[in-house]
Amino acid sequence: MSNLDMSLHFSVYNSALAWARRTGLTDAGRVRRALGILKRPGALDRALELYSTTRTSCECPDGRGLVCKHRLALQMWTRVQEGKSEFLGIDLPTEFRPAEYDLDHALDPGESPVVLLE
Repeated sequence: MSNLDMSLHFSVYNSALAWARRTGLTDAGRVRRALGILKRPGALDRALELYSTTRTSCECPDGRGLVCKHRLALQMWTRVQEGKSEFLGIDLPTEFRPAEYDLDHALDPGESPVVLLE
């Protein structure tokens, strides 16, 4: 992992921890496990395939009602890609751009929030 990658991973990780504490939509342990998924080669790809993970849903057996580590890892990966593109001065493909959702405001009951780390 390059120095840029390592720096971006930990910047995103710190933002995710702050977001988790601020919103209560997940816990610090899940954020740590999401970072572990990002750092382990192929782990995110396996989660995406095995649990059909997207930014709005995951079919993992978590069941605790909070944002799971797979969704967090995907959102963190997206943020790392944004950081790389900004550093390198290139545009991200549309599918990597974050959705515009505000998790601090009410959602419809039963609606799964999109994780948007700030």
